[in-house]
Order: sequence, then structure tokens, then C-alpha cells
Amino acid sequence: MISTEDTPIRKGTEIMLTLERAKELNDKLKREEEKLPEVKKYTEKSAEIKALLPDYDELSEKTTDLSKNQTDLETAQNAEKTAQESILSLTGEITAMKAERKELDSVSAAKEKLNNKKQTLTEQKKKLQALIASLGTLETQRKRLVEKQEEYRKAEAESQVRNFRRNSHYVRRKDKLLQPGC
Repeated sequence: MISTEDTPIRKGTEIMLTLERAKELNDKLKREEEKLPEVKKYTEKSAEIKALLPDYDELSEKTTDLSKNQTDLETAQNAEKTAQESILSLTGEITAMKAERKELDSVSAAKEKLNNKKQTLTEQKKKLQALIASLGTLETQRKRLVEKQEEYRKAEAESQVRNFRRNSHYVRRKDKLLQPGC
């Protein structure tokens, strides 16, 4: 048997196969080299995108901040609305308190007038009580006067009776002197 290993056919076949393989690889290399500008283009685009990624991160962060700020703004607006409602309520209360204060001031003035009147009336009452006491004393003095006058009348009447008796005794004596036999 003839060995095909060392035969020139075999070597030729191998060379042909190697050449075909080299040609395929060369064609593949050319195709890949043709793709190189496109790969380079994609690599540059990728680098640009990567360069923009921090901007997207920053955009995302700013979007989050914006959302938070909008929430804070709504909260602040609600707080402002509540504060304005409180201000309106307090303004109403202040107005009511001012009106009440005016009433109290007028009541204070009326109270002061009443206190002055009370003081005047108290003084008049004391004077009246003093007058009543004086009238009581006067009544007592009047009764004493009436009693003394009664006593005086009695004493005077007794004195007149005594005088009359004395005088009538004298008149009798006189009469006796004047009238003999009396």
C-alpha cells in the first residue's frame, strides 16, 4: 500500500487547504478592517455617551431635587394658607376683643360714675343719719322741753295759786281792812 502521508498530492492538498484557509482569513481580515471605521465610530459614540452619563446622573439628581422642592413648596403653600387662616381668625378675635374692651371701658366709666354717685349718696346718707340722730336728739329735747314746759306750767300755776292765795289772803286782809268784819 502506498502511503498518502508523504505524497506530494497530500502535501499539495494541504498547501491548497492552507492557502484556502489563508485566503479565507485574509478575506475575513479585510472584512474586519472594513468594519474598523464603523467600530471606531461606535467607540467614539460610546465615549460620548459615557461622557454624557454624569449629566444624566446630575439630571436625575436635579429631577429628584425638583420633586423634593415641589413637595416643600406645596407644604410651604399649605402652611402659608393655614397661617393666613390663623391671621384672619386672630384678626376677628382681636376685633372682638377691641369691641369688648370698648364695652369694658364704657362699663368702667359707668362704674366710676356709679362709684362717685355711691360716694355722694353715702355722704348724703351719713348726713341724713346725722340729721336723723339730731332729730332724735331734738325729739328727745322737745319731749324734755314739753315736760319742762309742763313742769313749768304746773310750777307757775302752783306759784300763781300760792301767789293768789297769798294775795287773796292779803286781799282778804285788805278786804278785812277795807271791810270791817271780814
